[in-house]
Amino acid sequence: MKKKWRKIQESKYFFTVTCLSFIFLLTGILVLIPNGENKEEFQTLWDQGKQAIEQENYVDAVQKLQEAVLGIGNTVGEQEFKLVRELAGTQVKADLQEEAAETYTRLINAGENTAELYMKRGFLYDQTGEYSKALEDYQNAVKAEPYNRNVYETIAQQLEVQQHSNEAEIFRETAKKFLGES
Repeated sequence: MKKKWRKIQESKYFFTVTCLSFIFLLTGILVLIPNGENKEEFQTLWDQGKQAIEQENYVDAVQKLQEAVLGIGNTVGEQEFKLVRELAGTQVKADLQEEAAETYTRLINAGENTAELYMKRGFLYDQTGEYSKALEDYQNAVKAEPYNRNVYETIAQQLEVQQHSNEAEIFRETAKKFLGES
């Protein structure tokens, strides 16, 4: 085996093949790195989405924001999170609750598991009749920010709106006990 490898290395084509392989590898890597054009296109789509939101044309806004999200790929940064949050909010305004819930799930799975996102997704689940999922999200919201009185109260208010008075009272009582209030 060593003799065959030595023969290959001594071959006059070995250097050429090695260099070409290296060039192809670098070319492949450079293709994957986003260039300025993609960033400009991403920003243009986002701006068009914002403009459609201002005009209360939520269907077009969702389309533009989705195109922008597709353009970012798997990049995860504050700007990307902001875009995806805006997409989810616009989907809600466009009455696309299931899509918005999926978008909030994408944010949560990407590491943006804040009480706010859990509550928003929980509200959507509650409105679409997926009450057990809503309660799970409400509990996750409390786990994310256990010392935030507003989290408990916002959830309780939403539960009351959805005709879940007993559960709303449980969240309020839990807040009082946990936060040491009388």
